[in-house]
Amino acid sequence: MTEKQFMKKIKVLYKQNKKCIEQESIRLFKSGGVDTEEYGDNFALPKIIFTCALQRLASAYEVMSRTHKEEVEELQNF
Repeated sequence: MTEKQFMKKIKVLYKQNKKCIEQESIRLFKSGGVDTEEYGDNFALPKIIFTCALQRLASAYEVMSRTHKEEVEELQNF
Protein backbone atom coordinates (compact mmCIF):
# COMPACT_ATOMS: atom_id res chain seq x y z
CA MET A 1 0.00 0.00 0.00
CA THR A 2 1.31 3.41 -0.88
CA GLU A 3 1.15 6.40 1.47
CA LYS A 4 -1.39 8.00 -0.86
CA GLN A 5 -3.63 4.91 -0.76
CA PHE A 6 -3.22 4.76 3.02
CA MET A 7 -4.21 8.39 3.51
CA LYS A 8 -7.25 7.97 1.29
CA LYS A 9 -8.46 5.11 3.49
CA ILE A 10 -7.68 7.04 6.69
CA LYS A 11 -9.75 9.98 5.45
CA VAL A 12 -12.68 7.66 4.69
CA LEU A 13 -12.46 6.14 8.18
CA TYR A 14 -12.21 9.60 9.75
CA LYS A 15 -15.29 10.86 7.91
CA GLN A 16 -17.26 7.74 8.81
CA ASN A 17 -16.39 7.98 12.49
CA LYS A 18 -16.41 11.73 13.18
CA LYS A 19 -20.18 11.77 13.64
CA CYS A 20 -20.08 8.58 15.70
CA ILE A 21 -17.52 10.09 18.11
CA GLU A 22 -19.57 13.26 18.45
CA GLN A 23 -22.80 11.32 19.10
CA GLU A 24 -21.13 9.02 21.64
CA SER A 25 -19.57 12.02 23.39
CA ILE A 26 -22.96 13.72 23.76
CA ARG A 27 -24.55 10.46 24.91
CA LEU A 28 -21.87 10.05 27.59
CA PHE A 29 -22.21 13.70 28.65
CA LYS A 30 -25.96 13.24 29.16
CA SER A 31 -25.68 9.74 30.66
CA GLY A 32 -25.41 10.81 34.28
CA GLY A 33 -22.24 8.77 34.61
CA VAL A 34 -20.30 11.88 35.56
CA ASP A 35 -21.36 15.02 37.40
CA THR A 36 -20.87 17.61 34.68
CA GLU A 37 -21.51 20.43 37.18
CA GLU A 38 -18.22 19.58 38.92
CA TYR A 39 -16.17 20.66 35.92
CA GLY A 40 -15.30 24.20 34.95
CA ASP A 41 -14.91 25.66 31.49
CA ASN A 42 -11.70 23.80 30.67
CA PHE A 43 -10.73 20.64 28.79
CA ALA A 44 -10.84 18.16 31.68
CA LEU A 45 -14.37 16.82 31.12
CA PRO A 46 -14.17 16.89 27.31
CA LYS A 47 -10.89 14.91 27.46
CA ILE A 48 -12.41 12.35 29.85
CA ILE A 49 -15.46 11.84 27.65
CA PHE A 50 -13.46 11.95 24.41
CA THR A 51 -11.14 9.26 25.78
CA CYS A 52 -14.07 7.00 26.62
CA ALA A 53 -15.71 7.60 23.21
CA LEU A 54 -12.45 6.80 21.40
CA GLN A 55 -11.90 3.66 23.46
CA ARG A 56 -15.38 2.44 22.58
CA LEU A 57 -14.80 3.19 18.92
CA ALA A 58 -11.43 1.43 19.05
CA SER A 59 -13.03 -1.69 20.51
CA ALA A 60 -15.47 -1.73 17.59
CA TYR A 61 -12.47 -1.83 15.23
CA GLU A 62 -10.52 -4.40 17.20
CA VAL A 63 -9.03 -6.86 14.79
CA MET A 64 -9.63 -10.54 15.26
CA SER A 65 -6.69 -11.95 13.37
CA ARG A 66 -3.78 -12.90 15.64
CA THR A 67 -1.32 -11.43 13.15
CA HIS A 68 -3.20 -8.14 13.07
CA LYS A 69 -3.39 -8.04 16.88
CA GLU A 70 0.37 -8.51 17.00
CA GLU A 71 0.80 -5.65 14.54
CA VAL A 72 -1.36 -3.38 16.72
CA GLU A 73 0.65 -4.35 19.82
CA GLU A 74 3.91 -3.66 18.00
CA LEU A 75 2.72 -0.23 16.86
CA GLN A 76 1.85 0.61 20.48
CA ASN A 77 5.61 0.74 21.12
CA PHE A 78 6.18 3.65 18.74
